[in-house]
Amino acid sequence: MIPGVRSPLPGFDVLRRIETRNFPAFLVGGAVRDLLWGLPVRDVDIVTLAPPEVLRELFPEARNVGVSPRAVWLVPREGGLAEVSSCFPHSLEEDLERRDFTVNALALGRDGELVDRVGGMEDILRGRLRWNGDPRERLRQDPLRALRLARFAATLPGVDLVSEALAPCAAVASALRGLPGERVGREMRKGFQGNAALFLELLDQGRMLDAVLPELEDLRGVVQGSSGEDVLDHTRRVLGVLSRNSRDLRDRGGALWHDVGKASCSFREGARVPFPGHEAWGARRAAERMTFWRWPRSDVAYVEALVRHHTLCAFPPSRKLLVRLARRRGVEWLESLLLLARAHGLEKGSPFPWWEAHRREVLALRCRRARRPEVLLSGREIMALAALSPGPRVGALRSRLEEAVDLGEVATRQEAEVWVVLRSAASEGDGGTRGAS
Repeated sequence: MIPGVRSPLPGFDVLRRIETRNFPAFLVGGAVRDLLWGLPVRDVDIVTLAPPEVLRELFPEARNVGVSPRAVWLVPREGGLAEVSSCFPHSLEEDLERRDFTVNALALGRDGELVDRVGGMEDILRGRLRWNGDPRERLRQDPLRALRLARFAATLPGVDLVSEALAPCAAVASALRGLPGERVGREMRKGFQGNAALFLELLDQGRMLDAVLPELEDLRGVVQGSSGEDVLDHTRRVLGVLSRNSRDLRDRGGALWHDVGKASCSFREGARVPFPGHEAWGARRAAERMTFWRWPRSDVAYVEALVRHHTLCAFPPSRKLLVRLARRRGVEWLESLLLLARAHGLEKGSPFPWWEAHRREVLALRCRRARRPEVLLSGREIMALAALSPGPRVGALRSRLEEAVDLGEVATRQEAEVWVVLRSAASEGDGGTRGAS
């Protein structure tokens, strides 16, 4: 953040600093688009006519990335970073001409001057998303823009793609396969955080699905059941149902990948799970793709586990299994699993046969956990009851007591005290070693 300067608009403090050297500077791209759309500004991009050597002097604290002449300075500002680039020795108009879509080819000066040479403002007014100039040239400059097209269509409110916008994207599908996974993964995260079902549909219509989500493309033509249902269509519908009930990207990831293992397994008519083993195959493929995209490891583990266990409600509930899963993955994860199973049932019109029983068990588990503070004993209390000295046995005993509470075997402090005494005595009988009393 620039010391002593507070700005009512994102990035204006940085503009002011550049203008002290008598060089014009402008907010450009997404920041202007979001301001005009009335959305929160997330990314602040600034273009200036100041040459690179001036930017080095103005922002010694900034990190310089990229190579000349398109080098970018990451300038600390209030609320985050501003990306500042120099268009010297060219012009602002030339910079805007290279931008991907008309709604991003906008610039805003600190005096309120809006630079719009391609009708971006009118497209915002009409909710229209179209290429800025020749789409083949824009895609040649950066094939990732094909994904950005689908992403903006799925995330900007009330926007419609012009009819011919998707057609050129098929030509860069092979180039998308060669892009760094992290760049692709960033666009996929943003796209699936919007209208996830629409984003998936646009990837398919633009013939990009095989390039970025080959696991789903492999489901095309895979038939399940006598109805001849295509698994890819089923996945798209489940994702749509779940997305209406959860904005959590991890939940949506579970819906996206829940059936991808069916491309690797054979259908068995009459089986409780008609594609035996598809859960493990799907979990492995989902984890590989998310890891390639450099998604956070915690998200990868969360989604991988959803895919691995998504057919749990096809079987009678096991309290021990649910408690084990809750202790390993968390109750929040169990709720996500039930949400996925519910979305699957709503899409099929026939819920998993044991969904309601699992719902009751998980709700009861949450109630028992809410009462834990009234039931659990402290480490000192456990040491006194079990005649133990401080050490790992105390922690292990408390962990097993927590599990007993989760299972409903212990419901009061008195029962907890008896449980500790009996368990420690049993451990003693098995050859355990007591500490000094």
